[in-house]
Amino acid sequence: ALAQQGKLEEAVAAYQQAIALSPNQYFEFYQKLGEALTQLQHWEEAVTAYGRAIDLSPENPDLYYPLRKALEALGQWQEPEYEPPSEDPWLAAHQWADSLREQGKIAEAIAAYRYALDINPNCCESYHWLGDLLLTQQTWDEAATAYQRAIELNPYNPWSHHNLGLALTEYGKLDEAVAALNQAIALCPNQYFEFYQNLGNALSKLQRWDESLTAYGDAIKLNPGHPQLHSSLAGVLVQLGKSDEAVASYRRSIQLNPDDPEIQEKLGNVLRERVQVDLDQAMSCYRRAIRTNPDNLDNYHKALGIQSNDPELYLQLGNTFVKQNQLDQAIIFYQIALQIQPENYEVNAQLTSVLEKQGKLGSRE
Repeated sequence: ALAQQGKLEEAVAAYQQAIALSPNQYFEFYQKLGEALTQLQHWEEAVTAYGRAIDLSPENPDLYYPLRKALEALGQWQEPEYEPPSEDPWLAAHQWADSLREQGKIAEAIAAYRYALDINPNCCESYHWLGDLLLTQQTWDEAATAYQRAIELNPYNPWSHHNLGLALTEYGKLDEAVAALNQAIALCPNQYFEFYQNLGNALSKLQRWDESLTAYGDAIKLNPGHPQLHSSLAGVLVQLGKSDEAVASYRRSIQLNPDDPEIQEKLGNVLRERVQVDLDQAMSCYRRAIRTNPDNLDNYHKALGIQSNDPELYLQLGNTFVKQNQLDQAIIFYQIALQIQPENYEVNAQLTSVLEKQGKLGSRE
């Protein structure tokens, strides 16, 4: 905790105290001491600490990488004095890294793969697994670099291209991501739905909706029971203005996963927007009908059933009643219009005129 707070001198003292209480028992104490000394750039002491850690845990290759870096800082790096006991040091380090990865020890596995690559920098598999681990840590640029190196060594692994595409997508290099994902598909067409799904994701971020639609469609052909694919396809259909097809895709997604509230919300949004579009179109029709035939009272009532707070409609309805000499009715609708928009000059003028005709001007509040 002290080291994380930047209190490095205090951290060194604490680790030294822990070692004094339990000398030569726990390699972790020496390892942590070495890390704190490294941050302080006390290289000689760091080398000593890492050396003691390796004495206690010689098969742990994540100790060798920081030891090498400390020796390099001193200009003393040669072939490691401490190596995992094996006829093939690289193989031992790589296998240890694999074991750490399978145990879910991500940070330790990253250090172990890096150490293995220091021994043998031409192992595409080590770079690929390193990229996968860096991807889980969301260090997108480092993950992309690892995958690119893996591809240089073995350009025929479709998953290296695919995972490079994932890293580049998150890193914001979308055009490069699309190229990598397309290369993965070219190496292994019509086999992995994830390749097409993640291509669709990258294309969607680029707002290349038609291409994204095709990618998600291809993904669904390979895995028609995946609810997220149908939801993603629906989102693209919304962008393309194909609301009916979007509704069908969202409903299919919900059928496959009825307990996902996010998809339910998205379907609700599309249905609401589609209803609003229909209502807006209906209002436009009623307004045109009113302009053409302003004496048809039924059109006013239908329009107000959709948009009850439109002062213009109440004004027009009031004017129609004035033409029909139904002044009391006209007054009612003018007053409603003024409740919505009290400063409307035209409504005020019309209401004043009608009240004058009826001799009721003095009764207006």
